[in-house]
This record gives sequence, C-alpha cells and structure tokens, in this order.
Amino acid sequence: MGTPLHILHLEDDPSDAALLQRTLGRAGFDVHATVCRSRAELETALGAPELQLVVSDGGVFDVTGRAALELVRARRPELPFLFLFGTVDADDALAHLAAGALDCVSKDQMWRVVMHARGIVASVEQPAEHERDDRDAVLLDLLAQMSSITDLQALIRIVREGARRLVDADTATLILRDGDDVLYTDERSTGPIAAGFRTPLQGSISGTAILGGKPVLVGDLSKSAQASKQLAGKMEHLGVAAFPVGRPVPFGAMVVVWVHRYEPSAREQGVLVALADATAIVLSAILARQSLEKRMRERSVALEAANRELEAFSYSVSHDLRAPLRHISGYLEALVEDAGDALPAHVGGHVAQMRSAIKRMDGLINDLLSLARVARAEMRGKRVDLSELAARVGERLRAAAPDREIELRIEPGVAVYGDEGLLQIAIENLLGNAWKYTSRKPKALVEVGRAPAADASSGDTVVFVRDDGAGFDPALAGRLFRPFQRLHAPDEFPGTGIGLATVQRIVAKHGGRIWAEGRPDEGATFYLALPAG
Repeated sequence: MGTPLHILHLEDDPSDAALLQRTLGRAGFDVHATVCRSRAELETALGAPELQLVVSDGGVFDVTGRAALELVRARRPELPFLFLFGTVDADDALAHLAAGALDCVSKDQMWRVVMHARGIVASVEQPAEHERDDRDAVLLDLLAQMSSITDLQALIRIVREGARRLVDADTATLILRDGDDVLYTDERSTGPIAAGFRTPLQGSISGTAILGGKPVLVGDLSKSAQASKQLAGKMEHLGVAAFPVGRPVPFGAMVVVWVHRYEPSAREQGVLVALADATAIVLSAILARQSLEKRMRERSVALEAANRELEAFSYSVSHDLRAPLRHISGYLEALVEDAGDALPAHVGGHVAQMRSAIKRMDGLINDLLSLARVARAEMRGKRVDLSELAARVGERLRAAAPDREIELRIEPGVAVYGDEGLLQIAIENLLGNAWKYTSRKPKALVEVGRAPAADASSGDTVVFVRDDGAGFDPALAGRLFRPFQRLHAPDEFPGTGIGLATVQRIVAKHGGRIWAEGRPDEGATFYLALPAG
C-alpha cells in the first residue's frame, strides 16, 4: 500500500478525474478521491475530516472554480486548494493565486500536483519513533507560518529560523537553479560559503543535490572535493547539508550550515526533507507569481504603448478626413447651385447618393472621434445614479421621435461608481440602440434595471438594458463590441458599428465588463458589471 492521500476533486469529466488518480497512484500514493460534479456534492464532501487536498478545474455546471475556492476557504481554510487546467491563462492564474490558491497547474505538468501532494503529506506525517519530540511541534509551527508567505525573502527567513530550531544549525538559505548555474537568493545568509550570487551548477554541493535529486551531506567542508579552491583557505571546518527543493525535477536546494564539523542524523535529515518539501510548495507559488507579475507588467507596458499609438492614429485620421470631406461637400453644393435647372434629372439622383454617402462618412468620423476621446478621457469617479441618467436620455429620445409608442421602464435607485460623462455616453448608445432596433414594432418595451451578480463578493453592480426589438443571432455575439462590426444590413437599421465598441471601451476604463444576450426577433439584453455606487 502507498501513502494514504485523501483528495476532493471538483471535476465533471470522469476521464480527467481518473487521470489525476492514476498519476498520484503511480507516484506512490494510495488515493482516496471524492469526485464532485456540483456545488451540493462539494458542500457535502467538505464535511469529511480526513481531507488533505482540494483539486478543481475551471468549475462544473453550477459552481465556478473561483467560487469553489472561496467556499473552501470559508468552510475549511486549512485545506490547500489547487487548480488543474488543460491550459493555464496567466491573468487567471495570477488572480487565483492572489485569492489564496496553492497553485495553478496545467495538465501537461502533473508532476507539480505530485510535488504538492508529497509536501502536504510530509508536513503532517507522524515520525517513525514512538514518541514525538519537540521538532514535530517546531515543524508544524514553521508550516503554519509558511501558509501565508508570498515573499521570497520572508520564506528565506523562515527557512533560516527553521534550520536553527530544528537541527541547531547556524544558518540556512535557498539556492535556485538558473541554467547551468546556481543562484544564491540571499548571499548574506550563507556567510563565507557564497563567493558571489552565482556559481556553476556542476561541482557545487547545491548543484549536486539539484542534479541528483537527493540530499548531499558534507560533515567537514574543508576536506570536501566539492569545496572550491577559492573558499578552501578562507574557512574553518564547516558542516553543510544540501536538500533538493522540488520534485520530481528539483529547481533549487535548501542549504543548511553549521560552523563546525557536523552531519545531521537520520531523524534530523527527515525533518529537513519535510521542511524542504514544504518550502518547495511555497517557493513554487512565489516563483510562479513573480513570473506572472513580470509578464503582466511587460504585457501592460506593450498594451499601453499600442493603445496610445492606436488612439493617436484614430484621432489624427479622423481630423485629417474631416477637411477633405468638407471640401467635397462644398464643391458638390457649388456644382448644384451653378448648374441650377440645367442639371439633368439622372444626375440629380447621383447627387442625392453623394449627399447620403457624405452624411454617412461624417457620422463615421464623428463616431471615430468619440471613440478616441473616450480612450483618452481622464476618469473622474463619483456616485452616479444610472436610473436618473437613463430617464434623461429617454426623454430626449422620445422628443426626437414623438410618434413612437415605447414603454420605458426604469428601476429606481440603480447607482454605480464611475465617470458621469462617460457613463452618459454609454447609456445614450445603449438606449439609442434599443430605440433603433425596436423601430419596426408598433409598440415597444425598453427596460433598464439591476440584475443579480454572478459573484456576490465582487462588489460590482450589474446593470441591464433590455429591448424587445430585432435581437441578434447569439452565435455572433462576439462581434458586437468590435469596431465596424454590424449584425444587420444598413438598409435595415442604419449605423456605423462604433457605438457598442465605445460602450465596451467605457466599461473597460471602469474596470468592469459587458456582455449581451439575444435572439432574432426576440430582443436583446446588454449587461454591464460596474463598481457599485
């Protein structure tokens, strides 16, 4: 029998559930898995006291993985929670780690699940001896401290403290593999051992532990062939032990140092291995977070630069187009005036088409300028009553089309936090669309109200704008918010395809999101998740 491991797996695909159990079984675990396919099953399974680990994919039909994480942290905060995805999105992974997840693992790196499982088991296994000693209490205390660590230097301090308390060592540090070198993460903690922050992997004690995947013990460093000539004449007798960090492929080493000849006993080696395994779990999450944050920073810088260039281009092109358009319109009117009654009838038709095209072009330029201004606008946040704002916009739309019979229902007191000017543009576009796409109905209904948020803890207010007009094919919903993308022919409903792109840009500037639902001839509903007012 292998090492018992009790897991809760939130997964609705039996083959993926079986894959995880086979992987852990091959790694030497006797797996006891409770597979949950719904929120109710998850809540029931969390009552099992023997659980050691929760694993979740993106979610099942009635609960997302993020909601499951929040539920587990509320009900069983001591349980590690690990995400296992087909592919890992950097943005999502960073958010999950910040919310308290142990790790976000892709299915082509299942060894990381095994690594975490070994660390979890090692942190709670009972010692082989019949009597527990003080080291067990110390180790449990260290593991408890590690559970909230998100900073590398803080982790090194705990490792150093742990080595002193567990085996009476003088110091300790963490060393990471960096290609063909080992990188000392905290040179000060190793004292005379570290000649620099970086040394070759081959031939070093820590490198040997990393490459071999097992501890390296040197009772007297001055007599070790692995001690560099550079250091040999500068030290007294030192005891050194290096333990690989990370399994099955170590990515670093925990180096423990005594300032006298010393080689740890088998019992001491056991607790140091447990400390190294627990350190690997925390260090893996810290390195993953650092990598994600670096990529996010790089992506943000590149995106900001691209947006600035795009905004400047849109603004410049729009202004540059307006001048020649005015010239075309002016010369056209001059031509009509000069020709007078001599203008042939068929040419008059051409002139009407040209005037229509100029009007459409002018509208498109105006919309492009509006989109550019939204992107460049400075946010001025305050509490905004969207109900009042929608009522004012509705009055203007009624005045512009007095013959239309439209019932406008607005839920009172719908408030958000944001820029009133930008939010007015968004509501004008959404209600304007509702007026336009219900124009073929003798009686129309348009509603503005509040919808329940999918995630109650998000702090967002979800606002909807609904109409019973032309609607759209839900398969084409992804095109709605792209500039110049229209789902209806111009002869059905006029427009430039910029309005919804402008709304999407406004919502994004508020840190919110927008989505839509609809069906042909059954109307459309647009949802805006915005910071609560």
